[in-house]
Amino acid sequence: MRWLPSLSLLWLALLTALAGAQELPNLTVQALAFSDHPEKVHQAGQLYSGGLSPLKPLRFQYYHLSQMQGSARLSLRIYNPGPGKASLAVIAGAGGPSDDYFLAGHRNNVRFLTNLVAGYGRPHQIEPGTWLELADHPFPYDGVVSGTAQMLQLDGPPLSFGLFALAQPGDPVGLTLQSEATDVHARGIYPVADQRIERGYRVGDPALNLAFGAVRQTNLWEKTELRGDYGVLYRIRLHLTNPASQPARLRIQVNPRGGEATATFHDGLRLLEVPNTLAHQLALLGEWLVPPGESTLELLTLPEGASSYPVRLVVTTVSEAATQHFSLGYATRKGSADEPGNSTREPDLRSVTW
Repeated sequence: MRWLPSLSLLWLALLTALAGAQELPNLTVQALAFSDHPEKVHQAGQLYSGGLSPLKPLRFQYYHLSQMQGSARLSLRIYNPGPGKASLAVIAGAGGPSDDYFLAGHRNNVRFLTNLVAGYGRPHQIEPGTWLELADHPFPYDGVVSGTAQMLQLDGPPLSFGLFALAQPGDPVGLTLQSEATDVHARGIYPVADQRIERGYRVGDPALNLAFGAVRQTNLWEKTELRGDYGVLYRIRLHLTNPASQPARLRIQVNPRGGEATATFHDGLRLLEVPNTLAHQLALLGEWLVPPGESTLELLTLPEGASSYPVRLVVTTVSEAATQHFSLGYATRKGSADEPGNSTREPDLRSVTW
């Protein structure tokens, strides 16, 4: 597996390029903002209201279903009240509009994870007293839009941001926050944006099961809990031991536990997608070559909108006789030439890009 850099280092590189700074703090995302209430949007108005402060990164994820007619739009905007200019960097992704609820959530994660791992973000400057539109989505009737924006303000006065449903393109935004008493879906600000899981696995041992997406977070804004960890970035690190003198094959399967689910992972070299999988069924995520000795495999993922979490990863060793033909990844050998900046690897056993 290619070395997967710290995401805070990606932020650092982006900020350094933006600001021309020599040194900046090692920044991590400090909070998760989430908007899924009301999930069904019947009229124009504001769906979320939040704020940013310099050097306090925030991840914002939204998931909404349009019940609006005509040429409705869904718009994410940031406002600078002044005084003075403000600059920020944004790493984003979006899926939809789609009448396939799973596809919208899945495509959002595919695009966001791809941009996040690549460190692909956009710098912006906002003049005082003006709005900046970060995202503008068509929002047709029965269409779902899912989006993620990881925002880092670099300087300037504290900023406000909002998610707005518009009846027509170009309409002024409504600043009255919509609410629906019978809608139990979450909206608010949550204290944990990133989670880490570390486990050990010895090649040849019985299956290792890793569950994620089951944490309930207290809302710092309203009463609704966040269930399913939507918008939370998981970094899953497997410390692998292969006692043999030859490389071994590691297989990881995805096993939804709460209901039907899709999934997206990144191992630093490739993006891995899991299609709709029923609860308690197994879907192949991928296989990796594990070199002799100690090595590490690291995966990034976020729970997907519309999917039911928690989801379990099932880690097993594969015999040569059971090997299927698809692309192989590589675990990173500890303390060897497989570390960053070196090129030695096991022979390339790739066959078909999966």
